[in-house]
Amino acid sequence: MAGMGPAPKHPDDRARANLDTLGPLTKLPPEGYQGVIPTWPESIGRDPLEDDLLWGELWRTPQAAAWIRMGVGVQRVVARYVMLQRGKLNEKVLAELRQIEDRLGLNPLAMLRLRWEVAADEVGPRRSRPRPVRAAD
Repeated sequence: MAGMGPAPKHPDDRARANLDTLGPLTKLPPEGYQGVIPTWPESIGRDPLEDDLLWGELWRTPQAAAWIRMGVGVQRVVARYVMLQRGKLNEKVLAELRQIEDRLGLNPLAMLRLRWEVAADEVGPRRSRPRPVRAAD
């Protein structure tokens, strides 16, 4: 986006790591948001067959864990994004989609600007490893 300047560096990439004036990164769950998926805003019309699938997918992303903390207003933004996805994609629609993606943190640069980071799944490798079988005495 024009006028926003360069994206902030990840704290680990800074020359002076002790100069963190922006605060810590918000860690998002690697497994995605696991809570109750919000209902579609009544004020926005929808195509149940097309919209429900994308709506559900978006609300299971790691970013949705941050959206849920934002309150009810973000549901309308997510619904608008879903509606734009199903329309005819011309230049104006694509520009609007990119702006909404930035606000929702749906691309790596937007996540960096929002100071969001998907937390490392430290338990995942241990969870998928088979347990050793002990010999009977």
